[in-house]
Amino acid sequence: MQRSNKALALFAVGTALVATIGGCASRSAAGGPAAGSSGAGGGGSTQTATSAPTSTPTGSASATSSGASSSSGWSSGGSASSSAPSGGSSSSSAARAAACTPSDVTISLGHTGAASGHVGGALLFTNHGSSTCELTGYPRVQAAGGLTAAIQQTPDGYIGGLADPSAKPPYVELAPGQVASAVVEGSDIPIPATAHCSTVLGSLDLWLPGSANSGAPTVVSNPAGTCAAIQIHPVVSGTTGRQGQ
Repeated sequence: MQRSNKALALFAVGTALVATIGGCASRSAAGGPAAGSSGAGGGGSTQTATSAPTSTPTGSASATSSGASSSSGWSSGGSASSSAPSGGSSSSSAARAAACTPSDVTISLGHTGAASGHVGGALLFTNHGSSTCELTGYPRVQAAGGLTAAIQQTPDGYIGGLADPSAKPPYVELAPGQVASAVVEGSDIPIPATAHCSTVLGSLDLWLPGSANSGAPTVVSNPAGTCAAIQIHPVVSGTTGRQGQ
């Protein structure tokens, strides 16, 4: 009976050992998949590595985006360049108009007056043409009727002329219907005081400034005093013959 109990005890121990070994084997087998799972994690790492190229395209996309931004900058630069036409338009407006010709512009005598012993008047240049033209410089003036008289080109005088006598004559654009002017003036005070103004000058022959100062002249009554040289001033905008007024 005692032996039988021992046998039973040994059998129980053996069964326990078998179960333990079986459990270890199971865990070991389970560890295989776990290692496999770890391998899958390695595969995940490989996948991550594979996703790295995916990340690289993302970087490329970012570079492309940066390129697009750069392209936008170039486009902005292009916009700046496109302002060149604007700069070209402005340049176009600054371009000189064609010189006025006698067929476009007529000359007449405007307001006359006196100041500080000088007598004179404004010569008016009116564009009767259909397009804008330009005048600059001094009108050509000479005594009419075969008479002679001293005539000087001066930038300013008592009655009219340039605001800054040291400046160059302006370019005056005349649109159809617009008027420019230039003052012609002279002294009416004999020098010396006991002298008499010997020159009797009733009319002036006039031509436009520049290359158009040839051909038949326009004849106007002489508004200028003739006790000294007659002064002709440059053409300016407006009808007074005085720049800025």
